[in-house]
Amino acid sequence: ILSPRIGREQVHQLLHKFGLFDQRKKPLSQFSKGMLCRIFIARSLLGHPSVVLLDDPTALLSPLERQEVLRYIAEIGSQRIVLMATSNPADASALGGRLVIMDQGRIIASGKTDALEAGLNGRTYERLCLPNTIPYLEAKYSIIARVPFLGKELVTIVADEQPDASFSLKAPTLEDYYCYKLSKKRVSESEADFYQMPPLNLNRLSSK
Repeated sequence: ILSPRIGREQVHQLLHKFGLFDQRKKPLSQFSKGMLCRIFIARSLLGHPSVVLLDDPTALLSPLERQEVLRYIAEIGSQRIVLMATSNPADASALGGRLVIMDQGRIIASGKTDALEAGLNGRTYERLCLPNTIPYLEAKYSIIARVPFLGKELVTIVADEQPDASFSLKAPTLEDYYCYKLSKKRVSESEADFYQMPPLNLNRLSSK
């Protein structure tokens, strides 16, 4: 429990640190999303906690605001433990550290960020193609990403070797790894559903 004096001192220190001291008398309704995010992070540091919990701190921020908030989080992480939930793989990749990927409440992968990305080295390819060619590619390859680009789609696949000259090898990102793990999970679940189907009663069918 902080005394009122120490509490005021910490509040002023944090407001200065996050560039908000001059706005301290403004109502929160007049703050931008980036300023509100800084307020919430500063509030989490009151009392000098050894562990800081953050829930999707860069959601809805502009690119510049996101970069600024990530710098603050990286600085905090150099001094204490930060546990951050995020829906943006790029944030996790930028901050590094240990990562846990979850889907529907279950852990599907964990490890160091750079090690997870390296798991797809030499196996990730991309190609710009017309949308009407996607069904053909889906039938042949494991597509993990489709991004619209000037009327076409930039398709990313995972393969043990280059499919053909139209595909270019790319450096895998954490988002690629995330999509790859989810696609594998979906395939394994669909296969499990298939094998768990009840057996057909052939005698009953032949009697009809």
